[in-house]
Amino acid sequence: MRLTGVFSFIPLPQQAVGWYAQSDLNTEVTNMTIALKPRTGTPISHTGYDSQNRSELKPSNFYAAIDWLDITFRAVAGSNEAYDLIGYLEDVTGQVMHFSASHSAFNGQTYDGSGRSRDGIMAWYKAPTVDEFGAFVVGSLKLAFPGSVLTEAITQGLLEWFDVIGDDHQVDCTRIDIALDDREKFIKLGKINRARKQGNFFNCKYTELVASSERGHTDAITLYFGARSSDRRLRIYDKTLESKGKVIGNRWEAQFRRKAAGEVFRYWCDAWKRSPNTVSSALARIVLGVIDFRDRGDGDADRHRCEPLKWFQSFIEAVNADPLRLAVKVEEKTMQRSINWVNRSVSSTLAMIKISLGAEFMPYIEKVVSEGGAKLNNLRREIAYLASPHELLY
Repeated sequence: MRLTGVFSFIPLPQQAVGWYAQSDLNTEVTNMTIALKPRTGTPISHTGYDSQNRSELKPSNFYAAIDWLDITFRAVAGSNEAYDLIGYLEDVTGQVMHFSASHSAFNGQTYDGSGRSRDGIMAWYKAPTVDEFGAFVVGSLKLAFPGSVLTEAITQGLLEWFDVIGDDHQVDCTRIDIALDDREKFIKLGKINRARKQGNFFNCKYTELVASSERGHTDAITLYFGARSSDRRLRIYDKTLESKGKVIGNRWEAQFRRKAAGEVFRYWCDAWKRSPNTVSSALARIVLGVIDFRDRGDGDADRHRCEPLKWFQSFIEAVNADPLRLAVKVEEKTMQRSINWVNRSVSSTLAMIKISLGAEFMPYIEKVVSEGGAKLNNLRREIAYLASPHELLY
């Protein structure tokens, strides 16, 4: 996602995010009137949704904020440019990055430089290189921001900076996590887990429960909806136990990656440009839209025939944010995209096969192409016939 044109978004700081929407459940977020309220030390309720009267709940019992943000500069010419970018980052955040140009590894990736600030802002640099086929690969710089550092001033400065350099450095949002905290534990984790075990949900196939021991509580659980590798994933857990009492309540934490992260980031920025006071409500809508809890009976696959689970509908009304699931655009299939995919994903395998087969490599290629031609559907044939060889890059 290109960030060019984004210039006026400021997220609500995680230390003071509470919101109240005067609208009913079906009112658009653009019409919401929201008043910010500072977070207070409201005691948690261990009785859950069943024993609470909704009219007694205060809107500040729920709050949503950005919990993590990854930004990647996909076009960095070299180490000097990387150091310049790190310098600008230090100017904007007011934090020294302690950046070192030495080889390091993180999450299965190797980097030529890395750094970390006092409050946890992280940076990883990959130098330009040449692949095994002699093609030039441009360098990149990845930045990671924990939500706690995204104050209004820092985020304002970051987005102004991204707006200036977005085109030159191909700035992308590659991951964004949103936390919706249920401060009063309005919905018990056991109720959510029953829905999980019964399959009463839509929007994902993979789900699991992970038990752990937090602060002497052997029954601490985390519920996951969505696979670890998916673009959208929701985890729900007792934040009071996980944070050792620093944060009170149950947390609904949605993680978005790749193209889904870009769509969520755009929506986030647009919500701010409409009205800064709608940002927290907009984030809550996104979290609630990840998983749709409905009574599927005997496994009904038609969402529209299945009624929302009563506790989930009550949660939506208490939070006062209509669930929203953003669609990710599917790129149109083109001949250039197919060539790019072969170059990126198949070239090394073909090189390995060529080494092994030697003189028999070309007969093998002709055989594979002949077999593939027999499997071409009409859409792929049309793409091939309409493509102009003079306009393709290969």
